[in-house]
Amino acid sequence: NPNFPPAHSNPMVSEKELPTMVQYAVQNLRTTGHIEQHLEGTVCTMLKKLPEANALHAMEVFSSCDVSRMRNKNAYLSGILKKELVKLGM
Repeated sequence: NPNFPPAHSNPMVSEKELPTMVQYAVQNLRTTGHIEQHLEGTVCTMLKKLPEANALHAMEVFSSCDVSRMRNKNAYLSGILKKELVKLGM
């Protein structure tokens, strides 16, 4: 897909490099069971690319999803973030 360069073209981002409010949102998602462990590097990279308000919006959308229907939570969140990136033309 031309909209998404290969992951190796960008250095991986860790949760600690995300904006403070996004880190709080990640922690809240961990508390509610939407995220069980650390986010994958590709998810963090997408969160870092997005403007903070858009990243928080994507996290809010993810928080409203039924986790019992998700086979892979990181992949599900990744899909939401990709849609947000496409919407912004990034």
